[in-house]
Amino acid sequence: MPREHRILVTGASGFVGSWLLHELNKRRLELGTELTVLTAGQSDVSDWKTEIADREQVATLIRDCRPTAIIHLAAIAAPGDARKMPQRAWDVNFQGTMNLAYAVMEYAPEARFVFVGSSEALLIYRQACAQRTLCRAITGYIRYAHPIPIVAAERAMHALLQYLVE
Repeated sequence: MPREHRILVTGASGFVGSWLLHELNKRRLELGTELTVLTAGQSDVSDWKTEIADREQVATLIRDCRPTAIIHLAAIAAPGDARKMPQRAWDVNFQGTMNLAYAVMEYAPEARFVFVGSSEALLIYRQACAQRTLCRAITGYIRYAHPIPIVAAERAMHALLQYLVE
């Protein structure tokens, strides 16, 4: 009996997420595989209404939907939006990612976790590392407003993965 694949997509109503859903559904129909695509978020297209910044809601989501893979796209990605709501950007981009990671470790440890960052976050992080200074990263945060929470989430995920491997 073939294994059922349950892919959970956060941020499915965003630009990348909408294209990903289209592609996953197309391939599911073409291949006829046992594939269930689930979406989580606050938009009308979400199968599971979930506030990513709420740890309990995220834990309930992972426990109840039992994904075999998670593609995490949920983020405050537009620089203008992050500039207007910096606390919300931190809550979604950093705390939301950590909530999801912890819930997956607890309720779906066998699931594959795909965390998608941004090219802007990578650029700011690389600049800060190259100069070995946090000042550059903080300047980037003030200037760009949104990459730093994503960089923080990326670094936290990296550290979490290193901890799990050791």
